[in-house]
Amino acid sequence: MLLAIDTCLSRLTLGLKTDTGEMVSVSEEIGVGHAERIAPALAGLLREAGAEASQLSRIGVTVGPGSFMGQRVGIAFAKGLAMASGAETVPLTTLEAFAEAGGGTGAVAIDARRGQVYCQLFRRGEAIADPQLVSYDEAAASLAGAARRLGNAGPALGLAFEGPDFIPPEALLFLTGKKTPAPLRTLYLRAPDAKPARALLP
Repeated sequence: MLLAIDTCLSRLTLGLKTDTGEMVSVSEEIGVGHAERIAPALAGLLREAGAEASQLSRIGVTVGPGSFMGQRVGIAFAKGLAMASGAETVPLTTLEAFAEAGGGTGAVAIDARRGQVYCQLFRRGEAIADPQLVSYDEAAASLAGAARRLGNAGPALGLAFEGPDFIPPEALLFLTGKKTPAPLRTLYLRAPDAKPARALLP
């Protein structure tokens, strides 16, 4: 049984695919609070599918780029589930998930806020360039001539994009089944917001 998780962006998205091919999912715009909502959301999907977490064989989770806290929430949750169930883990990126949702080929751009965008080029489901973090102006100039623009950065850049402006659970589940299992490591393109506390005394 496959489980796919995305907590990197403003939505909480989970998809569950049983060994018989039945798929149940949830994709909810919550902004923040992924840590509080993820366990109840999974419990609901398992009830709907009539399944148990112990039946999981593979868990795919987005490791970035996206919200620093969101990345940590998803990875920690997936690691805990994998340890308890013996399931394999599959690291996914939000960029490749948007590419898959849009047909596999195009320039993917995700709004990173603060006037910046995460970008990466894909062809037939494969990355053909490294992911980058660029300014709105750089992204708009670079993507203006792109044949296909995918992702959620269209409004921020003033450009028309194709495909969904969120990551569908179907795309996450497809990648979870397709990709090679591997350890989960966060993909940071921007320094984390959280910084170590400075000592109060020298």
